[in-house]
Formats: sequence, C-alpha cells, structure tokens
Amino acid sequence: MPYDRAHARLSEIGQFKSEDEGQQVWRLRYDKHYQYLIIGFDRDRSVRYITVLARPNGQPVNYADVGNLADAAPPAERQSTLYWKANDRKGRFEYLAIAKGKDCHYLNRYAIKAVASRERRCKRERRQDLTNGLPSCTQRRVPR
Repeated sequence: MPYDRAHARLSEIGQFKSEDEGQQVWRLRYDKHYQYLIIGFDRDRSVRYITVLARPNGQPVNYADVGNLADAAPPAERQSTLYWKANDRKGRFEYLAIAKGKDCHYLNRYAIKAVASRERRCKRERRQDLTNGLPSCTQRRVPR
C-alpha cells in the first residue's frame, strides 16, 4: 500500500504520535483490542510492516482469532509466539504474520510483514550493486 493511502486511512482511525527512520507510531482511537499501531515504510514509501500492540485493559485477542493454529509454526501447543506465512487474497505478495503474547492463549502484539519476492529482492540488489559498481544479480550465478 502506498504511503499516501496508508496515511489517509491511519488518520481516520488513529492519532499520529511520532516518526523515526521510516517508522511511525499511531495511537488507535476506537479499537477495543489494540492501543497502538506501528507502521514501517520501505525506500519506495510502501508499507513494509504493521505491528499492533494490545490495550493493557482491553478486550483480549486469542491467537485463533488472527490465524489458523494448525497452520502456525511452531505448533501452537504452549507457545507464546506463533508465525504464519501466507499470500494476500489476490496473490500479489507473500507476508509473514507474527503473534506474540505473555501466555499461550492471548496475544499482546501482532505483526504483519511483507516478504520480499525474488523479483523485488533482485531489484533492490540491482540498485545496491549499481551504487557499489558490482555486476547486477541477473548477471550473478545464484545457487539453487
């Protein structure tokens, strides 16, 4: 999601608190579960990750409310950090969802992070290689 669109939506649901090195902190106004949202942007000013922090006295969020426990890694039994890898509904990008909590029932933070596609990683490497005078990743032999 582009910066302008993300910022417009965040302005509707929260109040801007601070910004540092491409990361912004927003206080959510009306959410029963989450108090803060932290959003990070990449160099192209697209959303790279979003993390929400639970309200200390808010309505608890069960891990099963954010993802299928059978698909989580490691297995959900007695874990306080669970990971899911998935694709968006249109299949355009892959993302990693991370739910963390103080116990194995309720989370206190939830993050969604875009996983760079091979094409996107290559594009980023090409940019770095051109800056450093190295051959681009399309010219390098990549072990499989």
